[in-house]
Amino acid sequence: MYKRQFIDWSGDLGRFDKGASSILNAFYYGALVTAADLCGEQGNTSKAALYRSRAAALKTAYEKAFWSPALSAYVNSYRDGKQGTSLSQHAQALALLFDLAPVERRRPLVGQMLREDTMQATPYFMFYVLRALDHTGYYKYAPDQMRRWKSMLDRGATTWLEEWANKRSWCHAWSSAPTYELSTRVLGVRPDAPGFKKAVIEPFTAGLEWAKGTVPTPQNGSKIDVARAWSRAKRTACAAARMPMARTQAWRPASAMTSGIGSASGQRSARETAIRCV
Repeated sequence: MYKRQFIDWSGDLGRFDKGASSILNAFYYGALVTAADLCGEQGNTSKAALYRSRAAALKTAYEKAFWSPALSAYVNSYRDGKQGTSLSQHAQALALLFDLAPVERRRPLVGQMLREDTMQATPYFMFYVLRALDHTGYYKYAPDQMRRWKSMLDRGATTWLEEWANKRSWCHAWSSAPTYELSTRVLGVRPDAPGFKKAVIEPFTAGLEWAKGTVPTPQNGSKIDVARAWSRAKRTACAAARMPMARTQAWRPASAMTSGIGSASGQRSARETAIRCV
């Protein structure tokens, strides 16, 4: 992709025209992998194989074009046989999130991504930064990144702003990464099967004393209520969850609770509450 592209408002990414973009190509790679998985689920093995083949070829080309051994990071651009020198949170985040980067590079790339002198993402692209931290096992750094949104609240915003400063939209859905993160990672409620037929509850303390909330599901309008409290001094944690139509309850090693939601046999009361302290 060599034509001028919008990627983010950061630096020159708002009107990117530096040649091939590591960020756009990473998105394309992620789309190919997802398409292959979807085709595989539908039994379309030929299409799945096609997309996986394209993804593999792109991954090889991506490594050659955008990985800089000298900088120990992925650069933003490649043009006429030469790498650019600009580094961004964007490029590192997507390389981590889509597994374009080998596992042994995760730790240094996370460090590069979180450096203040690396081109910073706007609230919109911070979604991918937070997802990369979760995907690579470095979510302990996510709470500090989410606290950047507090500057909006301090200025009296009641909806998420498009940028950290008072520019552009004051009601921007693409800036709502913390809304997603607080539900899926702090409360820890996520689907564990297509259609939320099963759910996993795996709260993350995030430096908070308590957390509670309600997460809607597509199962006949059912909702999952979660309350979580913990004591750092006593090193204890308790979680209470009300799960409609719960079939199964089990705790994962990381103090997670899984539940089936649906109409299968052995279901429990829709008002049943599961409580576990560890």
